[in-house]
Amino acid sequence: MPRLLSTPEEWFRIRQCDFYEFRPADMQDDQPVNLPVELTDWLATNFPDRELHTLGPSEHSGWISGGPCMKVLALTTEEVQRFSQRWEDANGKSIDDRWQCYQWPYQMWRDKCDRIEVTQGRPPNGTQYRWLLCSKGLYWLRGRYSDATHNPEFPGRACFDDWWVVCQRFPEVMEATKTLFMMGNDYVAHDGTRTVVFDIYQRDDHDLKYVPLWETHKSEHATEKVRAALGLSSSVEIHLGDF
Repeated sequence: MPRLLSTPEEWFRIRQCDFYEFRPADMQDDQPVNLPVELTDWLATNFPDRELHTLGPSEHSGWISGGPCMKVLALTTEEVQRFSQRWEDANGKSIDDRWQCYQWPYQMWRDKCDRIEVTQGRPPNGTQYRWLLCSKGLYWLRGRYSDATHNPEFPGRACFDDWWVVCQRFPEVMEATKTLFMMGNDYVAHDGTRTVVFDIYQRDDHDLKYVPLWETHKSEHATEKVRAALGLSSSVEIHLGDF
């Protein structure tokens, strides 16, 4: 049966700690991650309380389905030292050339989130922003999560990390997103044409999930709510979902 995998970003949003990836030297995209039995047995014996998790591709990687997966573990500083003494040389390279361990620092992800600007209220006309609209109001975000430069004027599409960032700056949003809310983009083209694209979301325990259109039964109402909150004229195109 298909499995819904967690992602590195979901790990950071919920667990808020580093994780360590065990990557085979010959790993191929869309192929299962097969680690040597010697390694998995050693991890199970030495860290019996630590579960080896499977994470899917990054939410910002561009993959829709498939893509590389990873086997990861959360370790304390003492556990990392014990692991390094057994499996790595003085330079941190694996003594077994079939795989390598990599650290994914929570703080690096957090630093990206901290660079996102968040304001409440409407930005100046013509400014391109992402936004979150819930029962507590309208929140505007600007900033990028990746180093993509193909369209530097585009503020990036709304994502689950946006919700987390807004909740850190405005804690009341955490409770307000137990019910349906919207996140989207306000994009102004070079010719002045303005387009708004959004999706519907809801909190899923400690994180977030998309709400499929067929589950809302309120797509027309949601579009009009966005139009009113953003102060959009009838000439501005609004799309629920991608266009």
